[in-house]
Amino acid sequence: MTKTILLITGITVAFCDIISAQTALVNPHPFFAQNRTAFYFDGSLETVEDKALGGNIGIVVNRVLDVGVGVGKLVSNDELAQLLELNAFHISPHITFFPVNQNNAFPLTVGMTGGYSYIPFSSPLLDEEGASMNSSDLTFQFNIFSNVDLARTSSFIVGGSVIYISRTLKISENSSVILKETVNEVGFNFHFGIRAATSLNNYFYLGPKLTVIDNTTSFSIVAGFGFGKNETDKTRDSGKDFRTTTELDDLIGNVEFSQLPNFRAAVPKSKSYSDEEILELFRKKYPNLGSRSDEELILLIEKKYGPK
Repeated sequence: MTKTILLITGITVAFCDIISAQTALVNPHPFFAQNRTAFYFDGSLETVEDKALGGNIGIVVNRVLDVGVGVGKLVSNDELAQLLELNAFHISPHITFFPVNQNNAFPLTVGMTGGYSYIPFSSPLLDEEGASMNSSDLTFQFNIFSNVDLARTSSFIVGGSVIYISRTLKISENSSVILKETVNEVGFNFHFGIRAATSLNNYFYLGPKLTVIDNTTSFSIVAGFGFGKNETDKTRDSGKDFRTTTELDDLIGNVEFSQLPNFRAAVPKSKSYSDEEILELFRKKYPNLGSRSDEELILLIEKKYGPK
């Protein structure tokens, strides 16, 4: 028993920093604000005195839920951990609920995250002693993000999270628990990131993050791909050269079905364009309208050209 306690004490000291920083792996996906539904996957590297290598996969549903799971390996630079041939892995499912999404009236997305991380440790010496050790983290976060358009196909994301974490370390020998300790901590995440569209339905994102928990500060970076059609791209084809003749008008039929009757009545030449082309021309002429949805832009145009 004494040998086991000494061994476990050494293991606990060796992995103290990496366990404390691991909570940063549980996070909502802040890069989906322009999508109604999105699937994403990414890889991450987190560093303190040690480091965590991982990946994350998930899906955003209707801009309301983000459900995902992260997996990875915790790597220690500590000489004792390396001498003990200590290995640690994690699996971290998480779910985020977004009660508020950024829109023209409110510039922030607000989310609440619940996450769980299970971290089993393995070592030949642990096996020899018939001992096992694992850590489990229960995480709650309150998140705020803001999406700032840099161009029509790219944006900058900035935000932060307040973290509450309950961490339990359990040590067993021959199936009997000999030590169980729980620690509660509060921390903060500071997020930054860039998202750029690679096609109409796909995007790439890159995001560094700073995490402060107790007296430990860690830095991480995540890079990945998302798949989900933009809200503002439902009816637009950005690679199309718009026609300036009446040919398209002949194809789409009578203009009384247009959603822009006021504009068409005020601008006779508009009969040569479809509604989608008119909206696109407005976005090109007025870049500040690029993030507006079709419905919002139609209301603005019709109000401007409607009866005075």
